[in-house]
Amino acid sequence: MVLHRMTFKRPVAALGFSPDGPLIAVGLGKLVHIWRSPVFRKELFPFQLERTLPDCAGAVTALDWSPDSKYLLAGSKDLTVRFFRMQRLKGSNKPFLFLGHREAIVGAFF
Repeated sequence: MVLHRMTFKRPVAALGFSPDGPLIAVGLGKLVHIWRSPVFRKELFPFQLERTLPDCAGAVTALDWSPDSKYLLAGSKDLTVRFFRMQRLKGSNKPFLFLGHREAIVGAFF
């Protein structure tokens, strides 16, 4: 059963549901969108955009959530993996970079 359809301006290259359920990460080009998933009630547009993570220099190719849904890994064609914290902190919210890969990232896992 289809509950809702979403259309994006770019093709979706990576997608991941958070293990605890309320968030969905979508890789669209160089951006990662974090959406709040719908609840069980009728709404005009049940998905809500929570955050956009624009720090990738290449197209996002892989996404994975930590088991507690507090962190997100985003691999990209720029040969890096970015480690994002979902809780916003005062000051810098820049991701931690894993560098040194020799080819585009095809998977990122906790």
